[in-house]
Amino acid sequence: MIKYYLLLLFLIVLRVSHFSAAEKLESLLIEIENTSTEAKKGRLLNLIADQYLDYDLDAAKKYAYLALENGEQNDNIKVMSDAYVNLGNYYNIKGDLDSNLYFYEKSYQLCLTGKNKNDIASALNRIGIVYEYKSNYNAATPYFLKAIEYYQQADNQKGIAHVYNSLGIINERISNKEKALFYYQKALKIHQQTADKIGYASTLNNIGEMHAEAEAAKLAFDAFKKSASIFIEKGNFLSLATPYNNIGALYLKANQLDSAKFYHEKALALYLNLENKGGVANTYQQLSDVFVAENELDSAEYILKKAIPILKEVGDLRNQYLSLLKLSEINTQLKKPEIALTYYVQYANLKDSVLNGRMLETVNELQEKYSSLEKDKQIITLEKEATKKQIWLFTLIGSVLILLFVTFFFIYRFRIKSKLLEQNKLVGKQQKELSRLSIQKSEAENNLLKKEVETQQELNQLTAEKFKAELEHKNRELISLTMHIQNKNKVLGDIKIALQSVVKIAKSEVALSTKKIIKDIDFNMKLDTDWNQFKVHFDSVNVGFFKDLQTEFPALSQNDLKLCAYLKINLSSKEIAQLLNISIAGINKSRNRLRKKLNLTPNENLTTFILGF
Repeated sequence: MIKYYLLLLFLIVLRVSHFSAAEKLESLLIEIENTSTEAKKGRLLNLIADQYLDYDLDAAKKYAYLALENGEQNDNIKVMSDAYVNLGNYYNIKGDLDSNLYFYEKSYQLCLTGKNKNDIASALNRIGIVYEYKSNYNAATPYFLKAIEYYQQADNQKGIAHVYNSLGIINERISNKEKALFYYQKALKIHQQTADKIGYASTLNNIGEMHAEAEAAKLAFDAFKKSASIFIEKGNFLSLATPYNNIGALYLKANQLDSAKFYHEKALALYLNLENKGGVANTYQQLSDVFVAENELDSAEYILKKAIPILKEVGDLRNQYLSLLKLSEINTQLKKPEIALTYYVQYANLKDSVLNGRMLETVNELQEKYSSLEKDKQIITLEKEATKKQIWLFTLIGSVLILLFVTFFFIYRFRIKSKLLEQNKLVGKQQKELSRLSIQKSEAENNLLKKEVETQQELNQLTAEKFKAELEHKNRELISLTMHIQNKNKVLGDIKIALQSVVKIAKSEVALSTKKIIKDIDFNMKLDTDWNQFKVHFDSVNVGFFKDLQTEFPALSQNDLKLCAYLKINLSSKEIAQLLNISIAGINKSRNRLRKKLNLTPNENLTTFILGF
């Protein structure tokens, strides 16, 4: 009961914050009444629209259109562009991502006309975020990378940090945890340097989610709490709902169900108050986990069925397929296998359409291409610097030579006009000077040679790093392809098991049809298409491996070569069994046969031998 009183108190605090926002609005409305300049009026209309987005969406939409009308009448590109952004934000909160994207793209076209690099970069980043929310990661990535280029040209570190945060989200979604953490840490560092508290809180929350997945509950909880306190301080209540949901998820893991439900309901109150459909659906999904933990399966199923139509409406494919998976698991517990299977098939199809292998390859290729271009730019910069150094050194040497020539000229004239004794003294001095200049010349030449060697070493190092990055990319492609094949076989195997359970309880006609589907699944799992695709990628990374192996051991069969390839990339027996669609015992037999063909002694390790081949 105390927690519900706290929730009521939270809603009261939320209303108080709205009164504070209303005071800001009142100040803006007074200012706009006393404004005679149309350009300033358009800017104020956009500021008013932006303020209303926090608690009165209809008013925000109204003032955004008034700003747009003002900009069109006065041909003010900046005012029109900001109005389109406000309209896009309105539809984003409403959950209409198609309209959201339409207005963001209209703003982007106007930014291109204005040629302001910061405005163009911001527009690109906004469009990328919409595609990321729609789970279209290979469409979002190019927009983010292009945004970084414009922010770099404008030297806008704060903007770069926001894009790094978005790239971190995409890499986290496609399970590239290492690269996600890399981008989050880069963003966090810049947020600290630029004192961007909102950006810092957002990135901190994302890092907290990664800690939560890695079971680092204390680190995650601290990150979420700190993130929430910053959002409260800044009055950013839409963003505040995210750490509240994350804190609720942590309490659920700790089996503190009342606390979990309390924080999820706080997040839900925020989203409902701000009319954010996507946030409401996401919170429904998280509340369903609490109901499952309380063994209230009917309530969990009911709230998920409320969430899925909203997720379809807003285009959130990721949370949509996660909800379908949860419904499948709930119906399995309710002993409704046919319904559970239907949801699971829907989940598998939708997930595969979002996280398909080609999409993952495209995202990784774009990021690798960007990294390669960055290294190329560094090489070009170093080459330019080396050229400048060479020109400077040649100029220095030329100056020394000219000085030598002038010195010789004056020595010659002095010897003609001076007495023999004075000439001898001056000649001695000039010879000493010549020696000094000669030493300077030698030192200059040595410095030139040394700097040329250093520059070449830097170029060689960058070239080696680029080659290493390309090799690592190919290895990641190979592992990604292997895991895709493994996941496909796992999904097919799971479906097969589910269908076999249907065969046991279904009528004869249904059982026959289901058995036919099982045979089709077995046939599909035994196709060589996946192996041929894997072999192409494997050959590009391990050149000559199969040829050398067959030359030394000609008795090896095609299945032996497959087993050798999977051992070469260090897969476990369980993973290999799943890829080849056989039991672990079968894999052990295949390993023993292979050991004999490779003439290995009992003390020799098969995997170690293959890895070193």
